[in-house]
Amino acid sequence: MSRKQCKRKHYATGSAGVSIIHQTIFKASTADVATNEQTDILLPAYMALDNLRAGMLDSTRFIVLNESNCMTWQLGRQLAIHRGSAETGDLALMVKQRTEAAAEALAVIGERWRERGTFTALAAELEAIRQSVDLCRQLLAVMPKGMALTAMIDAEAMTMASMAQARKCA
Repeated sequence: MSRKQCKRKHYATGSAGVSIIHQTIFKASTADVATNEQTDILLPAYMALDNLRAGMLDSTRFIVLNESNCMTWQLGRQLAIHRGSAETGDLALMVKQRTEAAAEALAVIGERWRERGTFTALAAELEAIRQSVDLCRQLLAVMPKGMALTAMIDAEAMTMASMAQARKCA
């Protein structure tokens, strides 16, 4: 004799296997990003920056620097979208300018890596990237967790799209 079995309803999942419903709830969070969460997010970027400074950067950490810069840009975007005052508009513009400077520096470092086979950076390039990572730290300290999560997800998508484009061109 066999038992009748109920078909289980499967819910659509988003990134990292989290259901769309849960993602929506997480993104709506207005709680602050905890200090330990900020550290977990920023530590890889600061480690990659130190590796670049020491001349020991590898391609994985280079991607971390790019993703960190994309996240900073996305945090500025979230700020501009959801907090539309004149002061936040000016801040969002400053974030855009700094992240574009860091993106340009990262692009030059990437081209230098293609030519020489090693990641090296000039002092001005290191400073532009450091300013972007520091700005990410400052924004995470004041942004709600939902906006930070949205920025992280969007930054990952931007980085993956950029990597796919680079592979296609190579």
